[in-house]
Amino acid sequence: MSRFAIASAICLAFAMPAAAAPLKQVYAKPKVVKRGDYADPFYGRQNGRICARWCLQDRNPCDPPDFKVADGRCFWQD
Repeated sequence: MSRFAIASAICLAFAMPAAAAPLKQVYAKPKVVKRGDYADPFYGRQNGRICARWCLQDRNPCDPPDFKVADGRCFWQD
């Protein structure tokens, strides 16, 4: 092998990181959940207003009911 090939192989060996598992993302839970916080399952905040969620998938809780019905946001058909 030529010196260039050996040097290239060494450079590639150092440039490639070892296959390691990706780091887990850890999200800290809030110690106190205030009404309307992002972690509050019952109320949501939108534009400074606090509104009751219809369900856990309701990400815009202050929308009018006809918007929620039109989206099918909290209604499941089995």
